[in-house]
Amino acid sequence: MKAMYIIVALLLFAVPLQAQGNEAVDPAEYLDEVEVVPELIGGIKELAKHITYPEEAAKAGIQGTVFVKAYVGKTGMIDDVEIERSPNDMLSQAALDAVRQVRFKPGTDNGEPVKVMVMIPVKFALK
Repeated sequence: MKAMYIIVALLLFAVPLQAQGNEAVDPAEYLDEVEVVPELIGGIKELAKHITYPEEAAKAGIQGTVFVKAYVGKTGMIDDVEIERSPNDMLSQAALDAVRQVRFKPGTDNGEPVKVMVMIPVKFALK
């Protein structure tokens, strides 16, 4: 039986926003460049606690990196998430579920908390 593990990329980075018809948030309200990027509370270990490798995906040998676009509000709460890129829908859902459960120290600009969009790469790999 294949052992499975999940690697969560350590890098959270702000990227330019692209409106993609998201009804829950207005991407124009989220900055793409800030002085201080939002920081994941509890670090990568916190996110990893919430990730479950889908059993069917593991059995099928599906692996790869899911890029989750997270809209982080002024309080550090996740306002919305969406998939930017993914190798498979099962992995997409697992990544979305995990990211929805974490919180951030808010990003700041000019010393004030601001809304920021961050990209969170979540790597699923079988070993």
